[in-house]
Amino acid sequence: MHRYDRPQRDSRAHIRIGKDSSDLCNHYATFARDCLTKFVKLASKIYGEDVLVYNMHSVIHIVDDVQLFGPLDNISCFPFENHLQHMKKLIRRPSMPLQQLMCRLSELDVQMSSTQHVSLDLADKHPVSGPVPDSMKYIRSLTQYREFTVNGYKLKATLKDGIVLLANGEIVVIKNILFHDGAVSFVYQRFTNRRSLHTYPFQSSDIDMYIVSKLSLRLHTMLSSDIEIKCL
Repeated sequence: MHRYDRPQRDSRAHIRIGKDSSDLCNHYATFARDCLTKFVKLASKIYGEDVLVYNMHSVIHIVDDVQLFGPLDNISCFPFENHLQHMKKLIRRPSMPLQQLMCRLSELDVQMSSTQHVSLDLADKHPVSGPVPDSMKYIRSLTQYREFTVNGYKLKATLKDGIVLLANGEIVVIKNILFHDGAVSFVYQRFTNRRSLHTYPFQSSDIDMYIVSKLSLRLHTMLSSDIEIKCL
């Protein structure tokens, strides 16, 4: 599920940039190029010619990059940029920042290699008891958790971080995360209604962009392998 509330002329550019499927990228490449070119032309009329700087011009060539290298996530530098905040915290004084950074990273490597544990990517236990299906209420070894990381996505039992698209096409919201017998299960509820966010310039459902409503009251369980992707 995606939500984007900007005017339609802006949302068209956003949709193109956000695609993560190689098949969709190839299918919509020409269409995306036409829309992005129109977006740049309209920008000068709406905001003035001063907006036509190098970065704005580069938007037109995003499609070329996608055709050469695949989805933009393949070549995005954001993971490296985002990691800078963690690296900055490792520097304790103004002098010799590079040497400090290398020392801290070396210390972390030694610490990680010397720590023997099995990580299930589970966070602390759930602070309160969440919903549990009737069929699992009598399992004594059942433990509840507040978050779980799968395929690089952090999932929580909240609307913000708990809505996912399943491999079978359903859109659901996670209500609880359970651990028992060495396995993780997700308790979830289904959204029973969904429709395209927009139909112009194409059906948003083609790229899994929906408006959902009417949450089913029935609880279901699933495994992490059932999750296709986290929704935004």
